[in-house]
Amino acid sequence: MVCKKNIFSVVSSLFLAISVAGCDGSGKVNNTDAPDRAKQTSKDTTKDPSGIVEGDLKVSLKPVESSAYKYVFAIQNDKTEPVELTYTSTQTYDYSIKDPEGKVLYTYSMDKTFAQVIAKKQLEPGGALHFEVNLSEGLKYLESGTYTVEIWATVKDRSDLRTEMEVTYDKTSALDKKEL
Repeated sequence: MVCKKNIFSVVSSLFLAISVAGCDGSGKVNNTDAPDRAKQTSKDTTKDPSGIVEGDLKVSLKPVESSAYKYVFAIQNDKTEPVELTYTSTQTYDYSIKDPEGKVLYTYSMDKTFAQVIAKKQLEPGGALHFEVNLSEGLKYLESGTYTVEIWATVKDRSDLRTEMEVTYDKTSALDKKEL
Protein backbone atom coordinates (compact mmCIF):
# COMPACT_ATOMS: atom_id res chain seq x y z
CA MET A 1 0.00 0.00 0.00
CA VAL A 2 2.89 2.40 0.82
CA CYS A 3 4.45 1.61 -2.56
CA LYS A 4 1.22 2.59 -4.38
CA LYS A 5 1.06 5.88 -2.45
CA ASN A 6 4.70 6.63 -3.32
CA ILE A 7 4.12 5.89 -7.01
CA PHE A 8 1.02 8.12 -7.00
CA SER A 9 2.99 10.91 -5.29
CA VAL A 10 5.83 10.65 -7.81
CA VAL A 11 3.45 10.60 -10.81
CA SER A 12 1.43 13.53 -9.41
CA SER A 13 4.58 15.54 -8.71
CA LEU A 14 5.93 14.78 -12.19
CA PHE A 15 2.67 15.89 -13.82
CA LEU A 16 2.66 19.11 -11.82
CA ALA A 17 6.31 19.81 -12.68
CA ILE A 18 5.66 19.26 -16.39
CA SER A 19 2.57 21.51 -16.28
CA VAL A 20 4.48 24.30 -14.55
CA ALA A 21 7.49 23.91 -16.84
CA GLY A 22 5.24 24.66 -19.82
CA CYS A 23 4.62 28.17 -18.46
CA ASP A 24 7.35 30.77 -18.68
CA GLY A 25 5.85 32.62 -15.71
CA SER A 26 5.89 36.00 -17.43
CA GLY A 27 2.22 36.01 -18.34
CA LYS A 28 3.22 37.70 -21.63
CA VAL A 29 1.89 36.39 -24.89
CA ASN A 30 4.07 35.74 -27.89
CA ASN A 31 2.17 37.30 -30.77
CA THR A 32 3.08 34.40 -33.05
CA ASP A 33 1.53 31.63 -30.92
CA ALA A 34 -0.13 28.90 -33.03
CA PRO A 35 -0.96 25.69 -31.11
CA ASP A 36 -2.48 22.60 -32.73
CA ARG A 37 -6.06 21.59 -33.77
CA ALA A 38 -10.85 23.82 -39.36
CA LYS A 39 -12.29 25.30 -44.12
CA GLN A 40 -15.00 25.76 -46.39
CA THR A 41 -17.28 28.77 -46.59
CA SER A 42 -16.61 31.03 -43.61
CA LYS A 43 -19.11 33.41 -42.03
CA ASP A 44 -17.05 35.59 -39.68
CA THR A 45 -19.15 37.47 -37.13
CA THR A 46 -16.34 39.74 -35.90
CA LYS A 47 -16.21 43.52 -36.25
CA ASP A 48 -14.23 45.55 -38.80
CA PRO A 49 -10.50 44.82 -38.26
CA SER A 50 -9.33 48.42 -38.82
CA GLY A 51 -6.90 49.21 -36.05
CA ILE A 52 -7.03 49.67 -32.30
CA VAL A 53 -10.44 50.67 -30.93
CA GLU A 54 -10.76 51.57 -27.25
CA GLY A 55 -12.57 48.85 -25.35
CA ASP A 56 -12.55 45.99 -27.86
CA LEU A 57 -11.20 42.45 -27.92
CA LYS A 58 -11.85 40.85 -31.32
CA VAL A 59 -12.05 37.23 -32.36
CA SER A 60 -11.56 35.91 -35.86
CA LEU A 61 -11.44 32.60 -37.65
CA LYS A 62 -9.32 32.34 -40.80
CA PRO A 63 -8.73 29.28 -42.99
CA VAL A 64 -5.28 27.69 -43.11
CA GLU A 65 -4.14 27.52 -46.72
CA SER A 66 -3.84 24.09 -48.34
CA SER A 67 -5.91 22.38 -45.66
CA ALA A 68 -9.61 21.75 -46.07
CA TYR A 69 -10.70 21.78 -42.42
CA LYS A 70 -8.07 23.74 -40.50
CA TYR A 71 -8.48 27.31 -39.26
CA VAL A 72 -6.67 29.77 -37.04
CA PHE A 73 -8.84 31.10 -34.21
CA ALA A 74 -7.43 34.42 -32.98
CA ILE A 75 -8.13 36.77 -30.08
CA GLN A 76 -6.79 40.26 -30.75
CA ASN A 77 -6.45 43.08 -28.23
CA ASP A 78 -7.64 46.26 -29.93
CA LYS A 79 -7.75 48.14 -26.65
CA THR A 80 -5.22 50.83 -25.83
CA GLU A 81 -4.18 49.03 -22.64
CA PRO A 82 -3.08 45.45 -21.86
CA VAL A 83 -5.76 42.85 -21.10
CA GLU A 84 -5.27 39.89 -18.79
CA LEU A 85 -7.06 36.69 -19.82
CA THR A 86 -7.59 33.99 -17.20
CA TYR A 87 -7.98 30.34 -18.17
CA THR A 88 -9.17 27.86 -15.53
CA SER A 89 -7.71 24.82 -17.29
CA THR A 90 -5.29 23.87 -20.04
CA GLN A 91 -8.19 24.12 -22.51
CA THR A 92 -7.91 27.40 -24.43
CA TYR A 93 -10.90 27.10 -26.78
CA ASP A 94 -13.88 24.90 -27.53
CA TYR A 95 -16.15 24.45 -30.53
CA SER A 96 -19.40 22.78 -31.45
CA ILE A 97 -20.75 21.58 -34.78
CA LYS A 98 -24.49 22.08 -35.30
CA ASP A 99 -26.93 20.84 -37.91
CA PRO A 100 -29.12 23.31 -39.89
CA GLU A 101 -31.77 23.16 -37.13
CA GLY A 102 -29.22 24.22 -34.50
CA LYS A 103 -28.87 20.82 -32.79
CA VAL A 104 -25.35 20.28 -31.44
CA LEU A 105 -23.89 17.16 -33.07
CA TYR A 106 -20.34 17.38 -31.76
CA THR A 107 -18.47 19.40 -29.14
CA TYR A 108 -14.67 19.37 -29.15
CA SER A 109 -14.32 19.00 -25.37
CA MET A 110 -16.94 16.24 -24.96
CA ASP A 111 -14.41 13.39 -25.08
CA LYS A 112 -11.36 15.12 -23.61
CA THR A 113 -9.99 16.01 -20.21
CA PHE A 114 -7.97 19.09 -19.38
CA ALA A 115 -5.75 19.79 -16.38
CA GLN A 116 -7.37 22.18 -13.90
CA VAL A 117 -4.73 24.90 -13.78
CA ILE A 118 -5.17 28.66 -13.50
CA ALA A 119 -3.24 30.31 -16.34
CA LYS A 120 -3.10 34.05 -16.91
CA LYS A 121 -1.99 35.54 -20.21
CA GLN A 122 -1.41 39.23 -20.70
CA LEU A 123 -2.36 40.48 -24.12
CA GLU A 124 -0.62 43.74 -24.99
CA PRO A 125 -2.37 46.42 -27.10
CA GLY A 126 -2.38 45.16 -30.70
CA GLY A 127 -1.24 41.69 -29.57
CA ALA A 128 -3.01 38.45 -30.39
CA LEU A 129 -3.32 34.82 -29.35
CA HIS A 130 -3.57 32.27 -32.18
CA PHE A 131 -4.93 28.73 -31.96
CA GLU A 132 -4.90 26.25 -34.84
CA VAL A 133 -8.23 24.41 -34.95
CA ASN A 134 -8.71 21.16 -36.87
CA LEU A 135 -12.39 20.45 -37.47
CA SER A 136 -11.77 17.06 -39.10
CA GLU A 137 -11.85 15.39 -35.69
CA GLY A 138 -15.52 16.33 -35.28
CA LEU A 139 -16.52 16.17 -38.93
CA LYS A 140 -15.44 12.55 -39.36
CA TYR A 141 -18.51 11.47 -37.38
CA LEU A 142 -20.92 13.32 -39.68
CA GLU A 143 -22.43 12.81 -43.12
CA SER A 144 -21.73 15.20 -45.99
CA GLY A 145 -23.64 18.47 -45.60
CA THR A 146 -23.56 22.06 -44.41
CA TYR A 147 -23.02 22.67 -40.71
CA THR A 148 -22.56 25.65 -38.42
CA VAL A 149 -19.39 25.69 -36.34
CA GLU A 150 -19.35 27.89 -33.25
CA ILE A 151 -15.98 28.44 -31.59
CA TRP A 152 -15.20 30.29 -28.38
CA ALA A 153 -12.32 31.04 -26.05
CA THR A 154 -12.55 29.31 -22.68
CA VAL A 155 -11.51 32.46 -20.83
CA LYS A 156 -13.00 33.02 -17.37
CA ASP A 157 -15.80 35.63 -17.31
CA ARG A 158 -15.59 36.32 -21.10
CA SER A 159 -18.44 34.59 -22.94
CA ASP A 160 -18.25 37.24 -25.70
CA LEU A 161 -15.05 35.84 -27.26
CA ARG A 162 -16.84 33.65 -29.81
CA THR A 163 -17.62 33.46 -33.50
CA GLU A 164 -19.31 31.07 -35.88
CA MET A 165 -19.10 30.02 -39.51
CA GLU A 166 -20.73 27.65 -41.95
CA VAL A 167 -18.78 24.64 -43.14
CA THR A 168 -19.74 22.55 -46.14
CA TYR A 169 -18.37 19.09 -45.52
CA ASP A 170 -17.86 16.48 -48.24
CA LYS A 171 -17.05 13.18 -46.55
CA THR A 172 -16.04 11.47 -49.81
CA SER A 173 -13.65 14.25 -50.77
CA ALA A 174 -12.17 14.38 -47.27
CA LEU A 175 -11.50 10.64 -47.30
CA ASP A 176 -9.93 10.84 -50.77
CA LYS A 177 -7.60 13.63 -49.60
CA LYS A 178 -6.97 11.86 -46.28
CA GLU A 179 -8.01 15.01 -44.40
CA LEU A 180 -9.54 12.82 -41.72
